[in-house]
Amino acid sequence: MRAFRMRPMYELLLCGTKEMGIGLYQLHLATPEQLCRLHYSPGSLKGVKRHLKTLVDNHYVQFGAYAVEHRTLARIRHSTRYYYTLGPEGMRYLAGLGLDINEAWRAEREVDKHGLFVAHELQLNDVIIAAALIRKADARFYLESFTHERVLKRRPYKVRLPEGQRFSLIPDAYLDFRNTLNSQHFPVLLEHDRGTEEQFYFKRKIRAYVALLTSQAYRDMFGTTTMTVAFTTFEGEKRHTKMREWTRQVLAAHNVHWQTGMAFRFAALPQPLFPGTAWLEPRWQLAYDDQPPHPLLAA
Repeated sequence: MRAFRMRPMYELLLCGTKEMGIGLYQLHLATPEQLCRLHYSPGSLKGVKRHLKTLVDNHYVQFGAYAVEHRTLARIRHSTRYYYTLGPEGMRYLAGLGLDINEAWRAEREVDKHGLFVAHELQLNDVIIAAALIRKADARFYLESFTHERVLKRRPYKVRLPEGQRFSLIPDAYLDFRNTLNSQHFPVLLEHDRGTEEQFYFKRKIRAYVALLTSQAYRDMFGTTTMTVAFTTFEGEKRHTKMREWTRQVLAAHNVHWQTGMAFRFAALPQPLFPGTAWLEPRWQLAYDDQPPHPLLAA
């Protein structure tokens, strides 16, 4: 049997390139379709799956499975979906490249996760991938850097809510877009909603973000003087309307200054999600106005 040798096509899936530094290391888990969308043409999916199998066989990558429920008027059926994540040899290899490795990482934990967690993370990664590919849709913009929720979780923002409770605020991602025409940064804290969070918990999160924005603690956390909190969902206009309404109620109840309220933006996004769809098309609205939707990056 021929000994395994690391090649550029494998490293691409593990950690991306210098120009597109996103792979399994940065996304933590992904489907073959997502990795193909990032680095290859749609017709290359079979090749991506073949490369992933080679990496699995040599313990650089491992795969997990979760159940997906499909509801129709006639019946409910289930199917199994597979995702890929780093294995022990992959982590050792990336550590040798000088990438940071969390000491708490354990290979077996990465494939033993609840299906709801996996489904949320894969949807979140769809939105992140659309941000990473934005330059394909408009050469004026590119994603300079991003930080995944898994990394942000190591140093959550501790906030005291108005009712006195302590709350650990962990965004789903931090995205830093840049405009090539004027080098202007557009920092975004991303929250992706799957429609499962109840009103009480959603409002508590909004109150935590209000505390973050009014204290301007994000200046020290992310080194930026402005911040947008962007809520996305694939659950349609009904959920989009609910999120805006609940946010509006929190802002009114706590007499939040209009400028802080302007930091919250909401979008119902379609699937499949293309590079320009999320960030450049007029899909975004504030919490408390009925103006036509606008593009986020042109806002």
